[in-house]
Amino acid sequence: MHLAKSVRFQFASSLSEWASSLIDGTRTHEELQKLADVLWSQGYQIRLTRDLHRAKEFLWEKYRDQPDARYGLLTRRA
Repeated sequence: MHLAKSVRFQFASSLSEWASSLIDGTRTHEELQKLADVLWSQGYQIRLTRDLHRAKEFLWEKYRDQPDARYGLLTRRA
């Protein structure tokens, strides 16, 4: 690892791996759960829902008083 690279970026690669595996179905449910557990232990708060409107409301409510907070949504069109 290069010293100019953020350690957070290294953890984010696991998040990217989890998200892409979730979308393309290359990992089993158990494998995804194990990876999600690791990410959760690193501070990532992963939530799953089928209701995009509810997800947006949750995020707006949670981060209303934190304008600099970083978060994201991942959606998949059926």
